[in-house]
Amino acid sequence: MKTLIAVPMKAYADAKTRLSGELDSGARQRLAKVLFEYGQAFFSENYPQLDRLVVTPSSEVARAARRAGASASREPIGVAGLNAAVAMALSYARLRRYDRLIVLPADLAILKTVEFDALLELADRYDLVTARAHDGGTNALLLKLPNAFTFRYGADSARKHLHQALELGMRAVTVSLPFIGLDVDSPCDRAEARRIGVGAGAYL
Repeated sequence: MKTLIAVPMKAYADAKTRLSGELDSGARQRLAKVLFEYGQAFFSENYPQLDRLVVTPSSEVARAARRAGASASREPIGVAGLNAAVAMALSYARLRRYDRLIVLPADLAILKTVEFDALLELADRYDLVTARAHDGGTNALLLKLPNAFTFRYGADSARKHLHQALELGMRAVTVSLPFIGLDVDSPCDRAEARRIGVGAGAYL
């Protein structure tokens, strides 16, 4: 099945703003860069058969993506927000006739092949698979193409994505996975990743 992994990524300077009370601007940029590069290296090493696309407004991030073996699409001026970035990835996938789109955030500190393999196995049986973040967001979304699905990232997005898929008559499931569920959005997330101390967590 022809599969595209899409990773929306802000400019390093605009990322991790929720950590501004704990980290200064330089430290937040370094954190964002570590997390992004860790994710790209993980998929390059473990899933080289899957194409990757990074959607970003940043030329620096785009260059880093290409160095890691991914393609990069630059967000045009006036396009903002996660849903718009992921919609660009969906258009890219449709134009190139991909059978499946996988959307992942750029701030997962601990990636495990056993968890990602489990998601791929579910994606063989469902039209939509979402992995729920600890706060109810969506930390992984696997979508079979083509379809009429639209993205609803934001608060409680895992539930919203599942509800929409079921309304469209799609076979859909939401799962909770301990490591994919841990994105680094808050001081508590960062502390937990550091406590576990593997993956990018060892460098946070």
